[in-house]
Amino acid sequence: AEGDIYGDGGDAVIVTNLPNEAFTLFQRQANGDFMDSTVQSGLSHLSLPYTGFGGGLFDMENRGLLDLFSANGAVKAMMSEQGEKFPYRERKLLLRNAGKGKGFEDITASAGAALEPLEVSRAAVFGDVNNDGGIDILVTNNNGPARLLLNTVPDRGHWLQVHLEGVRTNRSGYGSVVELVHKDGTSVKRHVRGDGSYLAANDPKVHFGLGKSPDVTSIRVHWLAGGCETWPQTAVDHIVNLREGTGQPCPAGTH
Repeated sequence: AEGDIYGDGGDAVIVTNLPNEAFTLFQRQANGDFMDSTVQSGLSHLSLPYTGFGGGLFDMENRGLLDLFSANGAVKAMMSEQGEKFPYRERKLLLRNAGKGKGFEDITASAGAALEPLEVSRAAVFGDVNNDGGIDILVTNNNGPARLLLNTVPDRGHWLQVHLEGVRTNRSGYGSVVELVHKDGTSVKRHVRGDGSYLAANDPKVHFGLGKSPDVTSIRVHWLAGGCETWPQTAVDHIVNLREGTGQPCPAGTH
């Protein structure tokens, strides 16, 4: 899984692993290097018992911070479960981003009955199934049903979702970068992707959580085919459709 987990431009990469190895978090530094921040993030102990397959970073509460979900299932039978017909079941893992310098916290036990079953989970697909601004998750299981986990987090923050239509760029805008600009000039960037985690492809719409007091002024798109366009944007809580060639050129010096 990859994303700007704190909304400060420092992309991170999270790699799932086998039990007793822990998931690994690599945080990009200002000079472009990546640093192993697994211990600081809390993943070194929170993820230690799990075999991670489908994983993803998503803004569960629309706070502007990316949380982590992992669909888990063993590949080696546990000795204590050798008598079972399919002894590879593990629980899913939902970790809330507590903010920069605070790491992740495990909230799986309090996240509802949908996360209680022990299953042999594999794919995890992320997208807003019902277009209500909350990112939902579809999980597939070996020897079990697929499960659609609807985001019913109460009192979520404001949001925007951006759908691109390429003209010179591929039709879905894959490979482009969407930049959301705030009133103070700061911005958050998200990549338009056609991929996902294990056996999965996520919804290509780009999702931005805006918190309780949104201060958006514009959206910039850095198209894969080249060039940057900008559109004014102050309304929130809806899906924005942007077609290549219909915006204004980005300000000089915009990268």
